[in-house]
Amino acid sequence: MSTIEEANFYIVCPPPPVTTTTTTTGGYIFAGYFTFPGYVDKINPSTMSLVKTFTALSGHDDVHGLTSLSGYLFAGYDATPGYVDKIDPSTMSLVKTFKSTHSRVIPLTSLSGYVFAGYSTAPGYVDKINPSTMSLVKTFTAPSGHNYVYALTSLSGYVFAGYDTSPGYVDKIDSMTMSLVKTFTPPSTHVSVFALTSLAT
Repeated sequence: MSTIEEANFYIVCPPPPVTTTTTTTGGYIFAGYFTFPGYVDKINPSTMSLVKTFTALSGHDDVHGLTSLSGYLFAGYDATPGYVDKIDPSTMSLVKTFKSTHSRVIPLTSLSGYVFAGYSTAPGYVDKINPSTMSLVKTFTAPSGHNYVYALTSLSGYVFAGYDTSPGYVDKIDSMTMSLVKTFTPPSTHVSVFALTSLAT
């Protein structure tokens, strides 16, 4: 891989916790890089200048997912095994690491006090992580053919997972039980779900 192939941009605003690309006064932009090791830059959105950089541990390569919860930043790595780092955004220093039994963390999201990590595996997996202990709570295992979780979002107590499949499936997951509620199957020409978001009405 090249040194930098892509950058994912997210906005984190200290409490209340957010996981979307909206911001308020006093917020910062956080950018994760597909590099060895992984880097996360804290950016001042007013001046668009670098505030501070987080450098991941050895083996924590290729930042592919970022989310925020309760004043902390969480970074997921496209690595084997799959790691999720809890980062203090004030100091841009490592707090604690979650080490998965699965490989290649692609998307991250947060909901109801938990972090959720999706994996580029066959079948697809989604881990529910306790952010205080950075330990596994429960794992969702996708149905057969629902491979490579490339997108996650949350809405109304549910987690939604999108897959790099043809057609591109989207699963509705009960975040409490980590069980499948229902699957959306798109038209056959709609392949590879690489982005999900939600909008409360």
